[in-house]
Amino acid sequence: MGFIMMSEPQSTSDGTPGSADDEARIAAVHRCGLLDTPPEEAFDFLVEIAARVCAMPQARLALIDRDRVWIKAAFGMQAGSLLRAACPEAWAILDEDPSSIPDLAADPRTADRFGTSQASPQRGYAGACLRTGDGQRIGVLSVFDTRTGTLDADRLRLLSGLARQAMALMQARADRRALEQGRAGGERLASVDEATGLLHRQALLERLDIEVERARRFGTPLSLAVLDIDRFEAIDGPSAPAMSDTVLLNVGAAVRDELRQVDIAGRVGVGAFCIVLPGTPLPGSLTLAEALRQEIESIAHVRGACTATTTVSLGVAALDEGHGEDAIALFKGRPTTPSRAPDGPAAIAWNTPRCRAWIDADVLRSVPAVSLMPGHRP
Repeated sequence: MGFIMMSEPQSTSDGTPGSADDEARIAAVHRCGLLDTPPEEAFDFLVEIAARVCAMPQARLALIDRDRVWIKAAFGMQAGSLLRAACPEAWAILDEDPSSIPDLAADPRTADRFGTSQASPQRGYAGACLRTGDGQRIGVLSVFDTRTGTLDADRLRLLSGLARQAMALMQARADRRALEQGRAGGERLASVDEATGLLHRQALLERLDIEVERARRFGTPLSLAVLDIDRFEAIDGPSAPAMSDTVLLNVGAAVRDELRQVDIAGRVGVGAFCIVLPGTPLPGSLTLAEALRQEIESIAHVRGACTATTTVSLGVAALDEGHGEDAIALFKGRPTTPSRAPDGPAAIAWNTPRCRAWIDADVLRSVPAVSLMPGHRP
């Protein structure tokens, strides 16, 4: 039986073997996305195959981090995390070829460090590196024996082949994760209004459907606030033809800054926004609406040499036991008795002409309760 002895590496101050490019290698380890992840059947099966092919009682697949070895899969031994200085993989990671140590207890590099006690009687060792496409060695597929000795050349070749298969599994897993993230990112971008960074109207209505159903099922409060930028159509002028774009961007940022993580905001009309507030009764939505009004009206919108301010009108509504079935239809259909604000822009008022909070008629039906916030400037 033949074996390949491991090379002598550079060492750190505590004697742990390292290499000149260890930082780049460690970065590759973290990019693979497997550190601290739960067991996976595909890796467990591959490690078992390695043990059986090499006729060894123990095997493991390990990633070599800065100060630790993360055992992703194990056969005949425990998975988990070990100190890097206490693992033979710390030496094997430095070799281009499959590595063998005939006796961990006798080799000067490993005798004082590794588990050769009666409780953990590893003696013979062999390992094959896991190499990324750009050549970084991120881990080792290892087999252990309770007897001294080495693997023959054929079994070392098979161990190297299994290490390549482990790397292919890792790459396939990374590709799948990137695809899922890309799909999720694409779906998120498709639901976002580019002018404000908030949800567009259809996406917000879909989320509202979910929140209404959840609130009704669990009996929890749900309210929403709608704000309209006053006279939005008149914001642009000869000296600032695109000032409305700046206003939308700034208002969208102000809305995001006021929200909790569970709140949902979207642009539902040309200059109108809706904020869905799960778990929030009507008084809470009033508080938010007033805070938003003050924040938005304090913003100086700058476009080139021009500066502008704007006011907003806000309305709030809540879904609760007193509102009955009509509340389920918030922001759907047409209003039951549409009316126009007497001196504001063409708008659909909510149940009362006093409320200037509005959205396009094709997405508003009836809102059982609306409170006027003092934001409109005639």
